[in-house]
Amino acid sequence: MRNWLNEFSKNKRTISEISSEKFEGQLNEFKSFVKINLSMTFVLAIYCMLRGKKNFVKIEELLEELDPHIENDTVIFQVENLFVAGWFMFGEEGPFSGSDHIYLTHNAELALKSSNTKAIPKKTSKKEDAEIMAMYARAVSFRNKNIRPQEWSQYVRSVMTNKDLPLISYLISKKLKRIDVNMALYVGLIQIFEKYKIELNQLIYLFSDNQIDYARKKQELSDLKHPLFEKEVLEINIRDHSSNKIGAHRSWMAVQNKKYISIPSIELKNKTLEWNSFQKIKEKTLLYNPSINKQIDLLKKILEPIHFKKFIKQVRKNGDYAGIIILLSGGPGTGKTELAKQLALLSQRDLLTFQVAQQRNMYLGESEKAIESVFDDYRRLSKTMENAPILFFNEADSVFGSRTNNQSAISQTENTIQTILLNELETFEGILICTTNVPDQFDEAFNRRFLMHIVIDNPDQEIRKALLMQIFPTIPENHVSSLAEAYNFTAAELGKFKKQWDLQKITGMQQGKIETNLADFLQKSSQKANYSSIGYSI
Repeated sequence: MRNWLNEFSKNKRTISEISSEKFEGQLNEFKSFVKINLSMTFVLAIYCMLRGKKNFVKIEELLEELDPHIENDTVIFQVENLFVAGWFMFGEEGPFSGSDHIYLTHNAELALKSSNTKAIPKKTSKKEDAEIMAMYARAVSFRNKNIRPQEWSQYVRSVMTNKDLPLISYLISKKLKRIDVNMALYVGLIQIFEKYKIELNQLIYLFSDNQIDYARKKQELSDLKHPLFEKEVLEINIRDHSSNKIGAHRSWMAVQNKKYISIPSIELKNKTLEWNSFQKIKEKTLLYNPSINKQIDLLKKILEPIHFKKFIKQVRKNGDYAGIIILLSGGPGTGKTELAKQLALLSQRDLLTFQVAQQRNMYLGESEKAIESVFDDYRRLSKTMENAPILFFNEADSVFGSRTNNQSAISQTENTIQTILLNELETFEGILICTTNVPDQFDEAFNRRFLMHIVIDNPDQEIRKALLMQIFPTIPENHVSSLAEAYNFTAAELGKFKKQWDLQKITGMQQGKIETNLADFLQKSSQKANYSSIGYSI
């Protein structure tokens, strides 16, 4: 068994050694084994010579070693070819470190160490994949400053003729300036292969001719109205205390890989906001009283992307702001929060949840800025999304309450927050869903801004029966009817009991029939509810 890595690493790395007849004969044998062209074989052999006991070789080291024998441009080109052919992988100490490393792929390592011909890497059979790999390899060479910006621009110009490649055809359709195309393709390729966004300053540095050009490009790319952002090619994460990052827009990445549409990299300025992808929401069948189903069905329809776009067009034609602001009210456990989640899932919209409790714990003076940043985040991110997300205010009465004349610092702060909210809602464009258990506590000015107010009542007897049959299909029908008639309960209460019952089953502590235990649970819940209401009745 011949170990090519050991053989080449034993050579003295000198010009005379590489030029000797002994090395030439060894190189021909190596070429016969690896079955690639002579130039690629030579580069791979020198890589093995440098590898020695290390797991990687820096590109600079390879260029230095080959400098007397092959032009740098040729070395870089063959390194790129070896990457596409499956021999090399790129790695780095850090983005833009200028010292990217070359690693052997798993198959390449196995083939070289054991002379196993079956392990010899094979170039991907998919033409599209090979083309994208070649473009990424060239982007890496550009990042390492092994090719000049003009060479990258020329290369991009040549690949932009490949209209059959979805990644390219998407860019062509946007009709961008050449410099914007150069930057966009670089960012997109890095994101496809390395899965990270690039710091804006570093990107501009790569594409700037001088300091004035750098300053101009930085100003241009800090504007969300830049064509790269407005045309959904790139997206930018603007951050207060660290560098802004720029990446490929999800819509563009989706033409290459559909998974990209559901895994955005979200960075929020407001730390009380929580981002949830709609694809992480579990589908549930929700049951409501017939009296509100018609309203919910209308809401489902208007949130469908095709209908929402028509709504926006019509409202703007009328000179109004295209905002859908919804209030869901009802008692605890009636399914308000879950309805918001299911609406997000059905309309394939991500959910941006405002954590009211965290907001109220902020220091005086910070709350006002934080409320404004909620809407700033929403506007900024909406521009980068194919479907506008849903801004979700759970327990909205905590911030939408009535204004007071109290002169305390806290009351004045809350009044200021409410004024900010009213102004934001007046000009809001997008989708906002609020929930509350106490709609009567809302300031009337807020009520006027709700397009729809859906009151979700406790389930009636028929819905209670349906819920029992859905959650506990093993309970006999006669018991279902008696339970639904005897107790007023919500889906949330049934869900709580089911978890307790499952826990008892897992631990071997279940006793009696499920319907008997459920009746006992509902009886106790009813007593607690009655006890809690004492002293609060009107």
